[in-house]
Amino acid sequence: HHDSVAIGRAADDDATGVACVLELARALASVPRRRDVWAVTFGCEEHLSVGAEAFVREEAHQAHRLATVINFDSCGSLLGRTQALVTGEPALQRWVHRQIARLGEQVVVEADVSPYSDHFFFTAAGVPAVWFYRTNFVGGRWYHHQALDCEEVVGPEALASVARTGFALARELVRSERLPYPRRIPDAQLERIRHLERTMATWPPR
Repeated sequence: HHDSVAIGRAADDDATGVACVLELARALASVPRRRDVWAVTFGCEEHLSVGAEAFVREEAHQAHRLATVINFDSCGSLLGRTQALVTGEPALQRWVHRQIARLGEQVVVEADVSPYSDHFFFTAAGVPAVWFYRTNFVGGRWYHHQALDCEEVVGPEALASVARTGFALARELVRSERLPYPRRIPDAQLERIRHLERTMATWPPR
């Protein structure tokens, strides 16, 4: 997402994500592809992903064609750990883990549902997602939504690692004749998504 809160310079949240999207678009341009690639950033993520939701609802025919969403949001913290949150079948989680292990990058792969980034409404439409982000303490990032979110908190090597990892996943997907996992959301995750979707509908107004 390319929007930000009113304070700070949004260096991590989410200039880092925009940088990854631009870099992946550049790198994938020269990769022979069996699938189209959409490189998109959204507005109004800070209001619980209004921009992404509008795209999913207004372009439902396109959303249903999507194989996978790779989301980059707040992924450049100088200190901390990179995480990949997988919403989809266990086979997707295993595939992501194998790709990361092959690269040798330090990324923690977890299976879960989260409403706090732009991939959420895509998963509500049944599209599997992988969200890359970095935390530096139990609650997330100590400078989150503060004036302290400036260039000094971003680590170029950490961000490059995230971009390399995302590119490796995307490259495999666009070159593969078949997806290496089922394109669906497990019932247990989908039930949680539906609950969150109903809960989130109270703010902002839908």
